[in-house]
Amino acid sequence: MMDPSSKSDDRDPALRRLAASDDAHFRAIIILAVLFVLVTILVLPIVQKRRETGPRRPNCSNCLKQVALALYLYHEDYSVFPQAVVNDENGAPMHSWRVALLPYLKGQDIFDAYDFDQPWNSVHNMKVGERAPDCFRCWKCEGKSPASTNIMAVTGAKTCWPSSRAIRLGDIADGPDDTIQLISLPDTGIHWLQPVDFKIGDPRPAGRHGQGHAVAFADGSVGLLPGTHSIEPFATIAAGDSVDRQAIENVPR
Repeated sequence: MMDPSSKSDDRDPALRRLAASDDAHFRAIIILAVLFVLVTILVLPIVQKRRETGPRRPNCSNCLKQVALALYLYHEDYSVFPQAVVNDENGAPMHSWRVALLPYLKGQDIFDAYDFDQPWNSVHNMKVGERAPDCFRCWKCEGKSPASTNIMAVTGAKTCWPSSRAIRLGDIADGPDDTIQLISLPDTGIHWLQPVDFKIGDPRPAGRHGQGHAVAFADGSVGLLPGTHSIEPFATIAAGDSVDRQAIENVPR
């Protein structure tokens, strides 16, 4: 009897070519399937991790914490907080406190390029101001202009930001942990270089965090001031009054 393995393939040559072609297609499908599985297992987790660990737009809480820390570091170097506004010889507002904080917000190059001999809105300084630290813009409260800021000093004669002078940490007799220094306001339309801030007595626009506004205290802590609460008792530095910190909620993301 003839060994079947030694029997020659007597199929039609066209059929043999078709069978070989089907085998090649089948192997290609198997290879593609294996590659798909490998991509799913090895590559997609890396892409997902990059998305998760990539740069994120700062929220109000993080913005306020960064600026509050910069204020503290400035005080460490100069034993005084920056003035809210630097005026020219005629008393016109010339520079904002935000510019003074640039070296403490990874903005030394912007600070070096800024010309303090020119007003904030000069052609040169406006060009410099096209770049700004991200912490001056909370993504939830930012306005339409990419150069606008929503991080505002709370100013007034009895606050951390009196118009005529700079204060020291020791001047806050009511306690840094009970005294609001900064507030985040939505859609201000104020350029981050502009020496304009929130003044006690000014109306507060509707907040973007429920019914309140994110605030930072002079000790660096942050919270949410409900819209039903007046900011003045929380912003005065030496009124001798006590405030209910329990009224300050956590800032939602």
